Amino acid sequence: MTLDGQPVPRGQIVLQPVGRGPLAFAQVDEHGTYSVQTAGSKGLIPGKYQITVIAFKKEPWDGITRAELDEIRLIPVRYSSPETSGLQVDVEKGANHCDLNLKTA
Repeated sequence: MTLDGQPVPRGQIVLQPVGRGPLAFAQVDEHGTYSVQTAGSKGLIPGKYQITVIAFKKEPWDGITRAELDEIRLIPVRYSSPETSGLQVDVEKGANHCDLNLKTA
């Protein structure tokens, strides 16, 4: 996963199926790479997914203000909601690869 061409060094990705099915999750590592898991198993069930991403410089803490939260964001807030992220993927049976190339503008 990149932001403006640079790897995002941490974050969480949620893949929500369009229609029915379990959510899938991934942790982003320091190189911007990730592997998706669904219900504790590696991979995704075939289908269409909406993607959301959150990434912070450090973990938010209890009592954090909105301004403080915005200061520690690594990516724009629009990527944190399926309604505004604009990120989708169609997963087919077999091996799939999905690069998330995020933009600040």
